[in-house]
Amino acid sequence: MCVQCYKLAADEGRHKILTMLKGRTMTVNEITDRLHVKQPTVSHHLKLLAEAKLVTVKKDGRKRLYGLKTDSECYSDCGLLKGLK
Repeated sequence: MCVQCYKLAADEGRHKILTMLKGRTMTVNEITDRLHVKQPTVSHHLKLLAEAKLVTVKKDGRKRLYGLKTDSECYSDCGLLKGLK
Protein backbone atom coordinates (compact mmCIF):
# COMPACT_ATOMS: atom_id res chain seq x y z
CA MET A 1 0.00 0.00 0.00
CA CYS A 2 2.71 2.50 0.90
CA VAL A 3 4.43 2.13 -2.49
CA GLN A 4 1.20 3.24 -4.16
CA CYS A 5 0.90 6.13 -1.71
CA TYR A 6 4.39 7.34 -2.49
CA LYS A 7 3.75 7.08 -6.23
CA LEU A 8 0.60 9.18 -5.86
CA ALA A 9 2.32 11.73 -3.63
CA ALA A 10 5.26 11.98 -6.04
CA ASP A 11 3.12 14.08 -8.37
CA GLU A 12 3.75 17.73 -7.50
CA GLY A 13 0.08 18.72 -7.67
CA ARG A 14 -1.08 15.88 -5.44
CA HIS A 15 1.75 16.53 -3.00
CA LYS A 16 0.69 20.17 -2.74
CA ILE A 17 -2.91 19.10 -2.12
CA LEU A 18 -1.88 16.67 0.61
CA THR A 19 0.24 19.36 2.24
CA MET A 20 -2.63 21.87 2.15
CA LEU A 21 -4.97 19.35 3.77
CA LYS A 22 -2.69 18.74 6.73
CA GLY A 23 -4.62 19.83 9.80
CA ARG A 24 -7.67 21.16 7.95
CA THR A 25 -10.47 20.35 5.55
CA MET A 26 -10.98 22.18 2.28
CA THR A 27 -13.38 22.22 -0.65
CA VAL A 28 -12.35 21.71 -4.26
CA ASN A 29 -12.86 25.42 -4.92
CA GLU A 30 -10.62 26.43 -2.03
CA ILE A 31 -7.87 24.12 -3.28
CA THR A 32 -8.34 25.34 -6.86
CA ASP A 33 -8.01 28.97 -5.76
CA ARG A 34 -4.81 28.32 -3.82
CA LEU A 35 -3.13 26.17 -6.48
CA HIS A 36 -4.25 28.31 -9.44
CA VAL A 37 -5.16 25.26 -11.51
CA LYS A 38 -8.42 24.25 -13.14
CA GLN A 39 -11.14 22.59 -11.08
CA PRO A 40 -11.26 19.37 -13.14
CA THR A 41 -7.54 18.84 -12.47
CA VAL A 42 -8.00 19.23 -8.72
CA SER A 43 -11.05 16.97 -8.76
CA HIS A 44 -9.08 14.30 -10.62
CA HIS A 45 -6.24 14.46 -8.10
CA LEU A 46 -8.68 14.29 -5.19
CA LYS A 47 -10.45 11.30 -6.73
CA LEU A 48 -7.16 9.40 -6.98
CA LEU A 49 -6.19 10.33 -3.42
CA ALA A 50 -9.60 9.30 -2.10
CA GLU A 51 -9.47 5.97 -3.95
CA ALA A 52 -6.08 5.31 -2.34
CA LYS A 53 -7.64 6.18 1.02
CA LEU A 54 -5.22 9.05 1.63
CA VAL A 55 -7.96 11.66 2.00
CA THR A 56 -11.40 11.67 3.53
CA VAL A 57 -14.47 13.08 1.81
CA LYS A 58 -17.30 14.49 3.86
CA LYS A 59 -20.48 15.81 2.25
CA ASP A 60 -21.78 19.14 3.53
CA GLY A 61 -24.89 19.95 1.52
CA ARG A 62 -23.71 20.41 -2.05
CA LYS A 63 -20.07 20.77 -1.00
CA ARG A 64 -17.53 18.06 -0.32
CA LEU A 65 -14.90 18.65 2.31
CA TYR A 66 -11.56 16.91 1.86
CA GLY A 67 -9.04 16.20 4.60
CA LEU A 68 -6.13 13.87 5.34
CA LYS A 69 -7.13 10.39 6.42
CA THR A 70 -5.14 10.11 9.64
CA ASP A 71 -6.16 6.51 10.27
CA SER A 72 -4.67 5.28 6.97
CA GLU A 73 -1.66 2.97 6.76
CA CYS A 74 0.30 5.75 5.06
CA TYR A 75 -0.25 7.98 8.05
CA SER A 76 0.57 5.53 10.81
CA ASP A 77 2.80 2.83 9.28
CA CYS A 78 5.07 4.45 6.72
CA GLY A 79 4.62 8.04 7.92
CA LEU A 80 4.15 9.54 4.45
CA LEU A 81 1.20 11.71 5.45
CA LYS A 82 2.51 12.45 8.92
CA GLY A 83 5.75 13.81 7.43
CA LEU A 84 4.08 16.41 5.19
CA LYS A 85 5.23 19.98 5.76
